Amino acid sequence: CTSTLATLKTKADKDDRELNQRLHQFALTKLKGSYNAQANSDVTSVVEQVLDSTKEAFEE
Repeated sequence: CTSTLATLKTKADKDDRELNQRLHQFALTKLKGSYNAQANSDVTSVVEQVLDSTKEAFEE
């Protein structure tokens, strides 16, 4: 019973992590698209750096 629960929790954690990664990538794509369409190149460059820095949290 305990091993079954541990397996289910591990699978749920993996599924949650993968979902969070996909949602994060979706948000990055939308934000970058919005800034690229509406901001000048200096602002866009800074936004790219800031958004790219958030990827590290999801790669662990």
